[in-house]
Amino acid sequence: MFKFEIRNNFKMNKIPILFLVLLLAGCTGVDEKTVADVLEKDPSFARVLKEKDSTARKIEALKFSMKEAREKTNSEIGLLRKGLTVKKAEIKEKIRIQQTKITPLIDGLSAKLRQTQIEYDIVKDTLSERLEKLKSIRSLLLKKDKLTLSGDEIALWNRRTEDLDREINSLKNDLDGLKAKINLLKTEIKILRE
Repeated sequence: MFKFEIRNNFKMNKIPILFLVLLLAGCTGVDEKTVADVLEKDPSFARVLKEKDSTARKIEALKFSMKEAREKTNSEIGLLRKGLTVKKAEIKEKIRIQQTKITPLIDGLSAKLRQTQIEYDIVKDTLSERLEKLKSIRSLLLKKDKLTLSGDEIALWNRRTEDLDREINSLKNDLDGLKAKINLLKTEIKILRE
């Protein structure tokens, strides 16, 4: 009698078990006849098959859940990337605005640099002229005996030589100062551009 109840119970659950058998047959390579033979010999194995079916459905549900989570995450990543692109553009614009505050400072220093370089060139040209003039006067004074210069004329030329020496020294000092100022301005501009 016990066997009969199990068999009747087996017949009542035959449809879900057959579905499970078909599922197992497709997945594991076990055919329906083999599973039916096993169930006939061991009807309690039906519970194991049900548990396997339940586990397979849970696994599929978990895989589906993982797929949904992946899709949701990918969507969020896409939104984050778009947000990052927008934020990056905003920050670049803010940087550009900040840099425009420094540009006038650089322009001001560049203008000072150009003016100082012009002054440097003028002083350098003046120094060259004075050095040439001093050279001519000294050359003239070396020939004083041949030119028959008077004592007053020699004194006058000596005073001019002394005046030129002082002016040349002053111009050299000015030139050194202008050169130092040019180097300083170049360094300041370089610092602001970094």
